[in-house]
Amino acid sequence: MLDVQRNDWMLGSFLAAALCLLGTASAVAADSPYSKFSEQFSRWKSHPEQGAYDKIVSGGPDGSTLISFPYGGGLMRSFDGGVAWQSFTVEGQGAQDVAIAPRDSRLWYAYGAQDRTLHRTTDGGITWSARGDPIASDRQAFGVAISADPNVIYRTLGQVDLNCDFNECAFKTATLQRSTDAGASWQDIGAPQDFQRAYPSPVDPKLVFALGRNGFQRSLDQGTTWTTVSVPGIPQSLLGAALALDRFDSAIAYFVANPADSFSTSVYSTRDGGASWNVTLLPGGRLFADGAQKGRAYLFTAFFGAYETRDAGLGWAKVEPSVYTSVNANVAGVVLRSGRRFAVGPYFNTLRELDLNDGALALASDLWWNPAESGWGITITHRASTQTFVTWYTYDEAGNPVWRVIPGGTWSDRTFSGDLYETTASRYFGSAFDPSTVTRRKVGTAQISFDSENRAVFSYQLASGISGSKRVERQLFGPSVALPAVQESYADLWWNAAESGWGIAINHQGDNVFATWFAYDAAGRPLWVVMPDAKVVVVGGVPTAAGDVYTTRGPSASVPFDPSQVVRTKVGTASLAFIANDQAVLSSTVFGLGERRVITRQPF
Repeated sequence: MLDVQRNDWMLGSFLAAALCLLGTASAVAADSPYSKFSEQFSRWKSHPEQGAYDKIVSGGPDGSTLISFPYGGGLMRSFDGGVAWQSFTVEGQGAQDVAIAPRDSRLWYAYGAQDRTLHRTTDGGITWSARGDPIASDRQAFGVAISADPNVIYRTLGQVDLNCDFNECAFKTATLQRSTDAGASWQDIGAPQDFQRAYPSPVDPKLVFALGRNGFQRSLDQGTTWTTVSVPGIPQSLLGAALALDRFDSAIAYFVANPADSFSTSVYSTRDGGASWNVTLLPGGRLFADGAQKGRAYLFTAFFGAYETRDAGLGWAKVEPSVYTSVNANVAGVVLRSGRRFAVGPYFNTLRELDLNDGALALASDLWWNPAESGWGITITHRASTQTFVTWYTYDEAGNPVWRVIPGGTWSDRTFSGDLYETTASRYFGSAFDPSTVTRRKVGTAQISFDSENRAVFSYQLASGISGSKRVERQLFGPSVALPAVQESYADLWWNAAESGWGIAINHQGDNVFATWFAYDAAGRPLWVVMPDAKVVVVGGVPTAAGDVYTTRGPSASVPFDPSQVVRTKVGTASLAFIANDQAVLSSTVFGLGERRVITRQPF
């Protein structure tokens, strides 16, 4: 692919039509919009449900116990992460909220909606026992939280002004309280004006954090005494802040000062119980600790997708692309079903789920390279269905450009593997393309192991005995722009369905387009050429990108790659006129031969 910033070379792109050629084409997903923010499209799916959902609470040792509050009333429970549901009541009445113990999936506390009394169940809602006295009519309890000791619970008791419309009333005061006898009696452990909410450790029954108007506090004696947690740069008041505590290590925690701020905030993580904090610039959102692995957690943002960390917050990987209206803002938690992870949450009164297993990264369509080896590269297209198509742009033993494809493979966690193929066909430039001449042959296997959605290791084993392993990362080409010429993204595989066997990969970043043909030379051998520095402009109402076209020669994969041996040659010009979101006119004069073809996005 051509690095237009340094005038170096690193070529990459995609074989669109070979998907049909290799027999792996299928209908494109129905929920695959191509807008600027959702070019990668959402991976959330509807889940079969009983009734409609207004709110869902997640808890238990692995987060897989769910309590739902269906729209219109009633309560439902699930012990398998949302697969099977049963209705239940709290002593014959509804509930204002339900808290689930972190170490016991069937031990819950709930305030009755009618008797205003705290109730406790140890059998998952079948039988209940009342705990303590009803709360007064001008009071309301919220934020009930259960520690690692299920008899030690916390709540915030607020005083409500009864002389107002309840829907518009704010709490006059709110006091943090603790019970050490399963809710039979309560003691104040906070000041009424602090409006604190407790976050007890699911591991250490003595450790509890509190967030409120007086900032971030920590206690090592169940709230009897408090010390301030110092987090650089956070505001004085932390009303509405978010905190998630690791389920296996009491020293690990994650914190967002303003979860609702998706545009200017940070995510903080600690591995020493709050003594020091690592800062990562990410949007605000909802935080959840994993139910089966230490140091693994999730961040779900309203507009910028979802992220995952596996190293206690040192690094975050994007696992859900951004969408205009996102269910990410309503996630209830991450559940386990037979060792597989799913995020679940309500969305417009339906239950939705996000598969966080095979291929759970937001890769979409882009160029990948090794900056130290400019001159070769790969392109990855990853769909919402986790179907993935990879093209490798390299050189044969004679130094000629050759492309190889993985037209479909398998995911194992964050490693994608598949067979490598080469194809031959009739010449592309200067003649009508004949798809009946296309042949394919398997030439090896390859794997891509991802550290994150932006970095990976690409490994290959060719049938000739050649093998290698190289670091790759997304290639950023051209400058970013604050206001792009078009809101749509044209990054995708493109082809002409009547000429299956050749294609073009269009990569689109800001106003910059990097396009690569994968076609054939006069002898029918695979050939790729690139238009590496095209800008999108609107001409007569039609978004158009035009630029020079190049071909290159370079060292093969059988020797250490030397970028100084890469030779580029300008071979013509081309333009792409996007007459619709999914249709374009490709016009070119390459090798002195004029071409005009209508192309569309390649479904697979």
